[in-house]
Amino acid sequence: MAETITFHMSVDDTPETRGDQYLVTVYVEYAHDQQKFKLLDVQNEVPAAQEVAIKETIDDLTAQAFSR
Repeated sequence: MAETITFHMSVDDTPETRGDQYLVTVYVEYAHDQQKFKLLDVQNEVPAAQEVAIKETIDDLTAQAFSR
């Protein structure tokens, strides 16, 4: 059974969104041949978090455009 870790992490590196945190769960797998741990995203959680971040950015920009 694979172990998992849940991170609060940023999924974008723009100044406006660096502080935004999203939950992403990853599998922890040990690669014996390379003698290192690998973190693998669970069911595409990283791309899903990126989609949420993009939607939030679009919503914020839309709200700002209509508030003027």
